[in-house]
Amino acid sequence: MPISISNKGHLLIVKFPFRTKGFTIVELLIVVVIIAILAAITIIGYTGLQARANNSAADTLVNNVAKKMHAYYTLAGAYPSNTAAGALVNSLNTYSESRVGTATFTAIPSTATPNTPSAANGKTSLKVELCTAPVTNTPGAGVRLTKYDYSTKAPASTPLSLGVTSGTCTQTS
Repeated sequence: MPISISNKGHLLIVKFPFRTKGFTIVELLIVVVIIAILAAITIIGYTGLQARANNSAADTLVNNVAKKMHAYYTLAGAYPSNTAAGALVNSLNTYSESRVGTATFTAIPSTATPNTPSAANGKTSLKVELCTAPVTNTPGAGVRLTKYDYSTKAPASTPLSLGVTSGTCTQTS
């Protein structure tokens, strides 16, 4: 079809025989940019959600172990004093009220590398420090439990303290 040109008054109208179909490069780029922005927002939201969920699991672990330690203290009159990690679990398993089973949590030994909870084991492992009384050096006076903080990507700066923790505290070995 030929190009038709018509002159209506002082306007020149050009009619092309074909109609362009599809999108321009600018329209395509705008769509790509919008999709990229939405993807970035989703990824950022997911990362924050995952850290909060992991922190919640670590908090639950600390609270459960703290309850077991309190139950043990109530029944035995002191917190566990044997710093061997396996002996700690055996001590807690002495009473049904403080029973932790065999796979509930891992007390990270001081000889481990790293000897603090990490991102890999932070939902199932704790740094457990057993404390003696400050003046009398009586074992079983307190316990400090340190979890992994997924927000700061480091062990928690403030451990959960049970009983008297101002004396000497020794990490499980």
